[in-house]
Amino acid sequence: MCYLGCRTSHLIQRVDHLTEQMKSSLSIWGCPMSLLERVKILHTPGFTITLTATCELGSFDCEDVHYQGTSRRSGKSLELHGKRLRNCDNHKMTCAWAGYELKNEGTRYRIDESGALRVVRIADGSVLVSEQGTWENVRP
Repeated sequence: MCYLGCRTSHLIQRVDHLTEQMKSSLSIWGCPMSLLERVKILHTPGFTITLTATCELGSFDCEDVHYQGTSRRSGKSLELHGKRLRNCDNHKMTCAWAGYELKNEGTRYRIDESGALRVVRIADGSVLVSEQGTWENVRP
């Protein structure tokens, strides 16, 4: 009888532990996976960028990230759709988040996890914007 009680107690503790991990993050193939992260806001000298994940698991491996960038100078905004990028090493079974990529009319927008924003003309590779920003802490 004690064995069953101890086993049940252990299972409840394990479920509680996994629930807490799901609320904060899990590590899948070396990538921290947050089920709660749906919105990220980046502030650069020239722009405020809001990234919203429309996927069921938030921004984890999301192929449909909504971008809204607003110019601090003109107040004009641009909306795009893109995806989250990751670099994986299949031999080591590890991944690292690389950032986000969005495209618009021959232009590629790349936002790194470090907060670096680069806008490049696809045709000739010329850099149109290169700014370092900081991420705002946002809860879901």
